[in-house]
Amino acid sequence: MQIRRMFEGKMEQSNYQIRITNPVGILLYSIGMGSVYEGHRIDPGSMIVANILKYSDKIPSFISYHLESTYYFIYRKLLPTVTRTTLNIFDAFKSYIVYTMITRVGKKYCPYLIRWHWTFIMLIKFFDNFLFSVVGRLNYYSMNTLYPQVYEREAFNLSVADLNFEIQMLYYMSYTIIIAQLFILLYGMLHALAGQYFYTPFFTRTVELNIGERNKLDIYSGGQTAWQDEDFLTRGYKGFKIKFWYGWFGRGTDNPNDILPTIGRFIWRLIKKLIKKLTFR
Repeated sequence: MQIRRMFEGKMEQSNYQIRITNPVGILLYSIGMGSVYEGHRIDPGSMIVANILKYSDKIPSFISYHLESTYYFIYRKLLPTVTRTTLNIFDAFKSYIVYTMITRVGKKYCPYLIRWHWTFIMLIKFFDNFLFSVVGRLNYYSMNTLYPQVYEREAFNLSVADLNFEIQMLYYMSYTIIIAQLFILLYGMLHALAGQYFYTPFFTRTVELNIGERNKLDIYSGGQTAWQDEDFLTRGYKGFKIKFWYGWFGRGTDNPNDILPTIGRFIWRLIKKLIKKLTFR
């Protein structure tokens, strides 16, 4: 994060580096700088306004005033705002535009494997940002709230065992989130590298509802999808009957019973019993 911020600050201080890394920026920069000569704008619009204002003594003053104010409004406020807004919108949506053009419009020429993993990446990005923010908040709370309290208590020789315990627990939470996130990403990258698919609850179903099932007759689809072989998309999500594991590389598992749904049903029964007791009390 520090390197990224340093790099962004360096880029903001140097128009040359910004433009050279952006082909569209090169064009806009050359148009903007090429229309300036010795501090004066020489583009057609500016030249027309300048030549009209030469005869300001022959035209009504309110016309020359409004013409000049409109010119400066367009060049100093309207055009920079429109350009900046357009570039920001394009920068925010360019990945989605590329994704749509390749996997939607040109899906006839895009293999199913690429469409499947690309859609999965687009979906998981939303949750990645949430996890990243959670870890950032945990660290911020530790550094800016708990540590100052520790120093304050130590100054008065008071016990800090509870604060140290809380700090340690927050660190463990952050490590758990980071390790889980890295494991999921590396797990998916391994399958993508091997030209295979993998199953995760909610995510896989959402992906396949968007791009459809794999065409087993297509030589470019590759891989194995045991959940589709079990007619997964039409079975639905009733209770905890779904499986959480379909083996490595989507090959399926010989065990028809998954222990996690069993645990889930047990917890759900306990919750229902608790609700009934609280309701009838």
